[in-house]
Amino acid sequence: MDTSMPNRPFSAPQLEPASQELFEALAKLKKSAANYVNLSRLKLALQGVEGGQKAPVRVAVLGLGGSQESACRLVKVLLTDPLSDEVPWEKQLDGLKSNDGRGLLIRYGDVSLLQRSLLPTLSVPSPFLKTHNLEILISNLHVGASPYDKVSTPRTTSLEDVILVPSLDTPASATGRFSVVTYPVHKALLFVKGVQGAVMYGRFTASQTEGGSSENLIKVAVDLPAPAIAPSGEIISDSPLINTVDVQLARSAIAKFRQSLENATLYEQRWFLSGIPPLLEWLALGSAVGEAEKLKPAVRSLIISLLEETEARINQEEYNQRNATTTSRTLEPTRQALRFALTSWAERAHTELRDELDTAFSGKRWRRLAWWKLFWRVDDVGMIAEEVLSRRWLVEAEKEVIWVTGRIEESELVKAQFGPHPVGNPPAPTAELNPESGLPRTFLDAPTLSPFSELTASNVSEDQAPLPALRPWPLDIPIARSRLLTVTIPPLQSRAQSLLLQTISTSVLTSTLTALLYLSSFSIYESGVVAALGLVWSLRRLQKKWEAVKREWQEEVREEGRRAARETERTVWEILETVGKEHKSLEGEGERQKARGDLLAIREALERLSG
Repeated sequence: MDTSMPNRPFSAPQLEPASQELFEALAKLKKSAANYVNLSRLKLALQGVEGGQKAPVRVAVLGLGGSQESACRLVKVLLTDPLSDEVPWEKQLDGLKSNDGRGLLIRYGDVSLLQRSLLPTLSVPSPFLKTHNLEILISNLHVGASPYDKVSTPRTTSLEDVILVPSLDTPASATGRFSVVTYPVHKALLFVKGVQGAVMYGRFTASQTEGGSSENLIKVAVDLPAPAIAPSGEIISDSPLINTVDVQLARSAIAKFRQSLENATLYEQRWFLSGIPPLLEWLALGSAVGEAEKLKPAVRSLIISLLEETEARINQEEYNQRNATTTSRTLEPTRQALRFALTSWAERAHTELRDELDTAFSGKRWRRLAWWKLFWRVDDVGMIAEEVLSRRWLVEAEKEVIWVTGRIEESELVKAQFGPHPVGNPPAPTAELNPESGLPRTFLDAPTLSPFSELTASNVSEDQAPLPALRPWPLDIPIARSRLLTVTIPPLQSRAQSLLLQTISTSVLTSTLTALLYLSSFSIYESGVVAALGLVWSLRRLQKKWEAVKREWQEEVREEGRRAARETERTVWEILETVGKEHKSLEGEGERQKARGDLLAIREALERLSG
């Protein structure tokens, strides 16, 4: 949520032509550079252009590390008029010791305090606020959490974004819950206490890897004992960015002056030693405007800072994309080595499939399924066929493809595109079916197997040949094996039993016919011919049919193995050719060019308005 300006369309019909041009150019930036510009600061700039010379200047006084109470004491010293007695608003400001993160806005006006508003507001009749048309926001700047959470844009975060767009907690409902709103300001004063606070500020700025801070926009005040006086009588100067102040010394100086005008000399010494005058000069800087000027210097500095920050983000995004494209070219040797490893695996897989199945189908175990042994081996058909698939069907290829995909997963290709996967956090599972083979198109991440539930034979119990568990490597081979186990072995077993039953039935039928012929008047030799013919015919039929069934099953197993090997190779090859590559060169180039054009138009409009 942003409180920088009311929700209204970007239009300013009553502005002068030069200001209108700048306003419209800034308004266009919201659409053309939405991913790069800080929208909160942009709205504040629009409000400043629309207000012209009457626009108030917002200044944030932020207590670093939760010292909002100390920031209130500093603001009291800055706004106090030593020529008058203590006024009620000074006591009210002393009584506000909230560190709940809501903040406090101080503006010029009759003394009043609005506690139940979105942002608690205290109006004070301070001559300093009236002269320079200032609004002061008092809040905390918490450094425990990541500062990147405070920015409205998902791109990059600068130090100015974190400080000049402070986040405030406001009550969202009657239940006491709070929501976070942003309140952009033109400039900010960071107030820290003592050496420990200075160290905290150093750590905070060191954590910001992008951008610096301008002394016109950000000032740091460190509450330390009054500095020593040089032998020449001049006060030791501070750096342009950091000022040392002694709030307690400044308060005592004001108290002494209010006691008696005779303490004017003591007041002047303590007041200048406290370091408060440079802060007052800095607060007033940028608020004064000449009669011919149409834009306050503080608003101009805000716009210039916003333009520089937006342009830096655009350049950084373009650099990142170009760097990613260059990185993909430097990874080509790694990709070539992995291509060779995948090709070698495919050759070994097809060779293993051919040799192992030849060995299995010519071995002693498979010969137990000869047609004449079915009479006592028919119940072993399923067990022997399952043994062939489990021990001879792409067993080593399945293990080696895990090694190949592991090399891809740990290579620089994946790290360049996604970064290393954290331990215990594997990629999310995905899967899709290959329309040609019906097998799942598996990837390096574990696929879901729900589309293959219909492959389970209706006459097979759930505890037989379960589908393989999800694994982060291609599962074409184990899924194809499970399909063969569940879909082809039960029909093979059933076919063997039916052929054996037909053979026995035919033999029994011809034997019965032989007995009837013998009883009817035929000789035993004539009747025996019928029984012999029936037995020979049934056994011959069993031999032909069973050998054809076995041959058909062997061909199906071989073909399914070749298909699984091809699918695995194709899947891994697609991953290898796509991972680590930029599919769109310099994505968003048109958007960045348009944003640069709008930035140039804003600069030109700003120059014409200033000239």
